[in-house]
Amino acid sequence: MMTWVDDEDAGGDDEDDDELGAQLLESASSITTIVDDEDTAGDDEDDDELGAQLLESASRRHHGDSAAAAGGSQPGGKQVRMSAPGGDDKPGKPSAGKRAVSRMEAGSSGKKGGRLKFWSLVHRMTGTWGQEARRSFKVSGRRLLPSHGMEVKSMAMFVTFQLLLVLIYALCFYTLNGLQSPISQLNSAQHIVYRASRTRFFAINLVMSTTAADKAKWRSNLARSCSKLHEEYEVMLYGGMLEWLSTSTRSEFLKFSPPVVFEKVATSHLFFGTRDCLRDDPSSCFPPGHEFYEVTHSGINPMMQRYLQECRLLQMDNDTDVHPNSSRYKYIYYVGGKDLYEATQALAYGITRDTIAAYDEMKTLNVALLVLTIVLPVGYLLFVFRPMLALVRQHTGKVAGLLSQLPPEVDVESKLKAALDHNRRSTSQQQQQQQDADDDLGD
Repeated sequence: MMTWVDDEDAGGDDEDDDELGAQLLESASSITTIVDDEDTAGDDEDDDELGAQLLESASRRHHGDSAAAAGGSQPGGKQVRMSAPGGDDKPGKPSAGKRAVSRMEAGSSGKKGGRLKFWSLVHRMTGTWGQEARRSFKVSGRRLLPSHGMEVKSMAMFVTFQLLLVLIYALCFYTLNGLQSPISQLNSAQHIVYRASRTRFFAINLVMSTTAADKAKWRSNLARSCSKLHEEYEVMLYGGMLEWLSTSTRSEFLKFSPPVVFEKVATSHLFFGTRDCLRDDPSSCFPPGHEFYEVTHSGINPMMQRYLQECRLLQMDNDTDVHPNSSRYKYIYYVGGKDLYEATQALAYGITRDTIAAYDEMKTLNVALLVLTIVLPVGYLLFVFRPMLALVRQHTGKVAGLLSQLPPEVDVESKLKAALDHNRRSTSQQQQQQQDADDDLGD
């Protein structure tokens, strides 16, 4: 869009109009046409190119362009010669072998002409944001200044949408990348729940066995399960990856598990700092003074450490000392089956809750992106595109009204078309005469 600004010398309107008309007539008189006798199919293209060159020449002369004011012809250009009706065309003298070339008789030559062509191409590619956009036009005592307000308004919504799109996808990528840690921690916590239950199962079978062979079998299973439980608990607590799972075909077991105790303060407090009972039903907890009261009210880590110790000691006891009334078996059965099991389940549930919350955040971001994808284009059509179309229609009507008030003396386009029509008729007559002459010679 352009903005009209009144010039200082508002009294020179008539002089500017006369100067502009003189420049248009001078531009029209500086253009000539050479018409090829063999090629008449490109007349419409020549007309369009001549009109564009005429306007370009008038613009250069109006701005005082030195390249347009210099004399001579520009090499590599296109020259057009126009002969007015009743001129000195010589019918009967054919111009065979010439192709129609159109060129402006202005500008400089050599390296200077090449530089002008290069910068003209740059200005054409950059559009209104180049040097031409910063140049003002003085017409009828007023100065036409460029304004980029409409360009900014039309592009602001698209730029905003692209920025929001990049931001939302960056947040989603960051959130997904951060979910690797809680998923690995959840995997480790679930392994702890499984391994502790399996160790308790082996301890029960060891105690309930009646033969030495059965006790030996369950004792070896208990020792192996207790060793794996200790290894997996250390990995969950301080981070790492289980070596014995490296041969698994499931890739989720091969992820490095970050330390649970360093992720959140609440998790660290659950392991080391809490003094509460960790059962789901607080009324079933051990009362004060019970032999297991202190260990069950000191967090997960003291319970797990004693659980591992009791398992190792139980599998090393003699067969006569392995019985249901053993203190080691009581701890494994009661504490391992209720307090420790429900505490590790609560840990796994907390990690699962955090992971689901992160996925919910991503879902919210994607829903917001969907809403923006619908709202922004509709808003652009209603509040930017439609007002811009109305403004263009308004300006088009004004320009059409101005053009309709121009006098016939400055109607360069009609004069140019009349000259080209005259040249076409002259060329057709010359070709017809040449053909008749050739036929007479043939007869």
